[in-house]
Amino acid sequence: MDIGSVYGAFQGYARAFYAELLPPGEEARWYGLFSITDKSSSFIGPLIVGLIADTTGNIRYAFFFLVAMIWMAVPVLMSVDVDKGRKDARDYRYSTT
Repeated sequence: MDIGSVYGAFQGYARAFYAELLPPGEEARWYGLFSITDKSSSFIGPLIVGLIADTTGNIRYAFFFLVAMIWMAVPVLMSVDVDKGRKDARDYRYSTT
């Protein structure tokens, strides 16, 4: 399995999905949070992969970890009610003005 092709599609989907749940007019604020968490994963992911490779002596086991992490996110994303999220985002936006 080519993790790069799956991960690339997942990243695009995550950003588009996230955009659906943002309060109107506050996209920059919430994409800032998204960017911080995204960049922190750029540090944590390689650290975990390195630890797995050092512990097992084989970097291939780290790819099983990456696939598992991607698949663990799928049920979470599937359980999100997008319509309710849009409504909650609008309600949040108009309750803070």
